[in-house]
Amino acid sequence: MYYMVMEGNYVAAVVLSGLALVFSALLILILFVWIIGKVFDAINASKAAKSKEAVAVQAPKAAPVQQTLVAAVDTGDDSDEIAAVIAAAIEAIGVAEGKKLAVRGIRRVQSGSGRSPWAAAAAQENMHRF
Repeated sequence: MYYMVMEGNYVAAVVLSGLALVFSALLILILFVWIIGKVFDAINASKAAKSKEAVAVQAPKAAPVQQTLVAAVDTGDDSDEIAAVIAAAIEAIGVAEGKKLAVRGIRRVQSGSGRSPWAAAAAQENMHRF
């Protein structure tokens, strides 16, 4: 059999030139991705500035609110506070959609399966696709 004998200088030159080519290509790719990132950041910044200007023009001024001090008494029963929070959340949704919503009643959900309401909702959501 014939084996080609290579000199050490030739092997070192091929290995080093290959490594240099690979790392220079990686640096070019990194530079390319960095430039693309800066371009998209500039585009997003201009869109954000335009949307802030549009919101500033459309946003109505809030009416001044008269604040009163109320003494907080903890009775241990949070049902009134929970009802107030639920009503405030529904009111906020109504204001955002431009509708007048009202809370007619609040009652605790009783699940017949023995699961917590969160677990029952998760199971129902997961089965809804099928």
